[in-house]
Amino acid sequence: MTALSRHLVFFGAAAALATVAWFAAVDPLRAWAARERTALSDAQERGARLIASVEELERQEATAASGGQFEGLWQAASVGEATAKVQASLSSMARRHGISLRTIAPLRAEPLPFAEALAFRIEAEARLDQLTAFLREAEYASPVLLFDNGTIRRLVKAGKQPEQPMVFFQFTITAAYDLGERGK
Repeated sequence: MTALSRHLVFFGAAAALATVAWFAAVDPLRAWAARERTALSDAQERGARLIASVEELERQEATAASGGQFEGLWQAASVGEATAKVQASLSSMARRHGISLRTIAPLRAEPLPFAEALAFRIEAEARLDQLTAFLREAEYASPVLLFDNGTIRRLVKAGKQPEQPMVFFQFTITAAYDLGERGK
């Protein structure tokens, strides 16, 4: 073997070794760094959104604390009157959509940060389209009704099934109220 061919073999082996080193160490490190940069960028975006949300909530809290009246509160002279108003409103909404409520039971409510609250559990059976219409109206109701949690279960009854499935539903609803100057 001549000196030239030994040099060519040596340089060929060195090039092969450099290629193997590149694919074994450098390329995975570059891929890892790219993934980490993407994860960091995503985390920074989420952090920025969270900061914006916190700032908006702080702004809303400052507005509420400065005496700005929230128009979503149920106004009443007593807790009993507030309870009756909310129950009547829920019953009327349900009736408008062909739903007969089985139960509107008052529950113990935790006070909200900005007002006192009433809580109720409602239960009924209805067609899915009736429930949907009821929930749509309740979503835009004023004063505000907060649906804290609920259960919707499909009912299977013997006989001919209606076009819309029948469901049983149960919701816990909170309503913030203000007794105004008369109730204090």
